[in-house]
Amino acid sequence: EVVLTRGEGEGEGEESWALRTVVVEVKSRVRRIARPPALHDQLQAVAYSLMLRAEAAHLVQTLGEEMDVSPVELHGPPMWHAANFEAHVLPRLRAFAAAVQAMRADVAARVSYLCGDDRWRDRLLRERGCGFLVK
Repeated sequence: EVVLTRGEGEGEGEESWALRTVVVEVKSRVRRIARPPALHDQLQAVAYSLMLRAEAAHLVQTLGEEMDVSPVELHGPPMWHAANFEAHVLPRLRAFAAAVQAMRADVAARVSYLCGDDRWRDRLLRERGCGFLVK
C-alpha cells in the first residue's frame, strides 16, 4: 500500500509517499456483507498481519458484484489490535498449547479429562491455566 505521510520536526508539514505492507484477505460471502466485519474476521486478519509482519490489513468482502473493503489497523484506535493480541490472545494460546502438550504426555490425565464430567473437566482446565475455556 502506498500512503501519504506528513513530516514532523524539521521540514514539518512536508508530505512524502511511503510504502507499507498490508495483508489483503478476501471473504466471499453467500448471504450478506457484514458492516463492520465480524470481530472474529478482524482477528483472523490481525493474526495473518502479525505473522507476516504487516502493518495493517484490508478485509475485503464480496457478495456477487458487491464489494466492501474495511481497513484493519494494528497499531491504532479504536481496537489497538497488535497490543491487545499480545496482551490477551497470545497468553491464552500459549496456555492452551501447554495444556494440550501436558495432556498428550500424560495418559492418565488425558483419560481422566475425557472420562470426567463437566465439573471435573472445568477443574482440570483451571488447574492447567485454561480457566478462560470454562463457561
